[in-house]
Amino acid sequence: MRHGLFLNEDRFKQTFAQGLQAILQQPDLGCFILACANAYADPALHRQMLPDIERQLALLQQALMAGALDTGALTATTEDKAVFLKIVERGLDTIPTVQYRQLGHWRCQLNHLRTMRPLRMAGKTEVSLYQDYSTDSFNFNKPFIQKECLWEGPWQGKQLSWYYNKFPFARYHGLLVPERDRQQPQYLTRSAHELIWQLLEGCAEHFHGLGVGYNSLGAFASVNHLHFQWFLEAEGLAVMSPQWRHNGGSVAYPLACYRYADPQQAWQAISAWHQQAIPYNLIYTANSLYAMPRRIQSQITHQDWTSGFSWSEAGGEIVVQNAASFAELSAGDIEEEMGKLNRLVGEA
Repeated sequence: MRHGLFLNEDRFKQTFAQGLQAILQQPDLGCFILACANAYADPALHRQMLPDIERQLALLQQALMAGALDTGALTATTEDKAVFLKIVERGLDTIPTVQYRQLGHWRCQLNHLRTMRPLRMAGKTEVSLYQDYSTDSFNFNKPFIQKECLWEGPWQGKQLSWYYNKFPFARYHGLLVPERDRQQPQYLTRSAHELIWQLLEGCAEHFHGLGVGYNSLGAFASVNHLHFQWFLEAEGLAVMSPQWRHNGGSVAYPLACYRYADPQQAWQAISAWHQQAIPYNLIYTANSLYAMPRRIQSQITHQDWTSGFSWSEAGGEIVVQNAASFAELSAGDIEEEMGKLNRLVGEA
């Protein structure tokens, strides 16, 4: 069964934009942040949505000053209020859309709104590969997060939910949550792995450059609820270049990377990493999985220009924390940080 959202790329992009417009109109600080961050990630969406964003910002500021949060006329989590006040303090007119810079093999992005996001589990130093799901922690079953859901329905006999990424760093960035009501922690299961593989195979003919990322706990996953990250234009990631050894080329990638064309072989590797408590980042495409086992985040001290290396950075799309670093960074700086992910000889 194919839902209309996954029918073709044009239909998906149209639905994506319409959903953002609808979310923007809600009297909710979190919805405003989501719509704003997604618009600023895409110049075309930004041009289209900016007048409405400016109007909604003024209305929300007025409501906040009038005490609407206290009366329930305006909703916000503590995190959302903090981010909203940062946007107000800085001013929309001083925030540019996402900027890009190519450094050797690597594409850097300066994403001002993403630097305002709460880190949640990605900011914790002591994180194990498996942790029990907690209803008290942020998860995709929270009532307030349902406003951010673009679509939910059956796919290959399983319930699948598609949420906007509140602080996107990829094109048409969303979160795929399989069977969210089962309250599964961010610990990859074989059935979820196979579901994502089948989804990509099913969409490949009608989507250009569709990819799905995954971070295990300990590899900068920020939410302990089983989820994947949908994005378009995956072919632009450096990890997919034919020059690298994992793609049959002659050049060594800066960190350990394995490419699998068969879902069962891929699962054998992932299962082995589970048994050894090795964290990893994954990037699924229509015909391959790029898998990167790595050191746990608590063992790595990164430079201040990065908040950590998730599947995106491991794949060659580098999110930079500030304008000064964005201007001064070199390809060597990036490769040095990537190398920190590599496991030591004999490391368990």
